[in-house]
Amino acid sequence: MATSGNNENRMRAFRARPYHDKQRSHLKFVVNFRQNGKRARSFFETKKAADSFAQLKNNELLIGETAGAKQLAAFGKTIADAIEFYLPHLQASTGHARSAR
Repeated sequence: MATSGNNENRMRAFRARPYHDKQRSHLKFVVNFRQNGKRARSFFETKKAADSFAQLKNNELLIGETAGAKQLAAFGKTIADAIEFYLPHLQASTGHARSAR
């Protein structure tokens, strides 16, 4: 995935990784992702299947971000505007006063 070079703004890409388990020796690859806010993993016998699934998850991530940006754009706002507005609320409600990076 393309990035701006700034690690804070880098989108995390899903990818297939080698997987080894003697009890399930037919499974050779794993893709780690989040589903409903929880860690999830899918296992595959072939790299091609794992890569296809990882690409699907990457596309879902991109579509979700694009949809959110379009919803804000309808009001003339950006994701940065949303963060600037929402972050003080989160800091006040959790009692954490974090400085801007």
